[in-house]
Amino acid sequence: MRINDYIKKSMIDIIRNRKKLYLLIIITFCSLIFMFVILFKFNFNQYIKDNINNNLGFRILEVSPKLEVADLGKNELLSIEHILDVYNSKYNSKIVESSFKSSKLDGTIEFLYGTATTYPNIVLGRGFKEGDSKVAICPQNFYPDESVYQLKLKEENFISEDSLLNKKFTIKYYEMNFDSDNNNLVTGREYNEDYEIIGLYDNKQIMNLNNQCYIMSDDIISIIDKVNPNNDMEFNNTNFYVLIDSVDNIDYVMNKIKNKNFSNVYQKNSIDENLVDMVDISYIVLITIVILTIIILDLAYVKKIIINDSHIIGLLRAIGYNKKTLKKMYFIEFLIINIIAYLISIFLLVILFSILKTSLLSNMAYIGINLTISPLIFILNFIIIVLLSSFVTTININKVCNCRIIELVGSE
Repeated sequence: MRINDYIKKSMIDIIRNRKKLYLLIIITFCSLIFMFVILFKFNFNQYIKDNINNNLGFRILEVSPKLEVADLGKNELLSIEHILDVYNSKYNSKIVESSFKSSKLDGTIEFLYGTATTYPNIVLGRGFKEGDSKVAICPQNFYPDESVYQLKLKEENFISEDSLLNKKFTIKYYEMNFDSDNNNLVTGREYNEDYEIIGLYDNKQIMNLNNQCYIMSDDIISIIDKVNPNNDMEFNNTNFYVLIDSVDNIDYVMNKIKNKNFSNVYQKNSIDENLVDMVDISYIVLITIVILTIIILDLAYVKKIIINDSHIIGLLRAIGYNKKTLKKMYFIEFLIINIIAYLISIFLLVILFSILKTSLLSNMAYIGINLTISPLIFILNFIIIVLLSSFVTTININKVCNCRIIELVGSE
């Protein structure tokens, strides 16, 4: 028999034999689960890696000030190599209302602390210069609305970058004080200030939200001091934020700071190791379950199918078919089942992934979370679903086909 004949016969047997059709469906399901588990783990690892490398929070250390020193230790920290800036953590950000408010957007902007030397890479326009005031660097995909915090963005509501550069806008914020009983915050004086957008940056590159604009340090300090005019705690009850030039120098700088007797030194953003461990354990358990299911299917269900055909194998042996031909015939048949299951599962994975990416997970791309399917997933799936499964199936085929003819015929 030629290979084409084997394939034709195998396809007919798969369609006619309900048990083999069930086997095809089960292997397809296992293959799909296997790839989804690997897909999740791959993207989870990539998300952590991108966060560490791109998110500015992983380059910021939080340090308690030295209360016994006049400048609270700020100059001492700035003298350490690789430190770009040191500032009070309470000045890190401030949410304000803006004139971008419309029927579709509520105008919410979050101002972030910036300086002439610390701002994101500029896509369009320019960065900060010494002496700049009332200027801002905003995302090129600008979305001034509170919904960004829930990642509920609508494509049609983004403000075009063409209309942003050099655009002037007004912000509004209020003085906030405690009432006479110091129990509740009450709104005081209203402030209105004009700003100009001098540059645009790619917020996805540093995993920022689409309403986060950088302004000069003096401006954000002025805003926050106006919001809390009677706040005399200053540095005493807040920490320093220490900005490092690269995430690779975090450990070096942390050790230097500790050697200078600063206390409570830790990263502003850090990976939840317990969560990572839980994901790793879940990944191993699920992958193990899928692989064991495939092996058990091949050792039990496939074996049962072959044993049920024992009398047919015996009759074929009796009329002249040799063992090698019969082994090849059954091997190709189950190999085709595995390959078809493999191809169907890939097709389903791509379809389901595309649906998820364009619907439930579509807004993640706006903050730099790019979900992808790695070719490695298909390779690993091929190894388990096609190669491993076919290898285990071969063991069953050899056991049955090597039996004596009288034993095979008598099994009916």
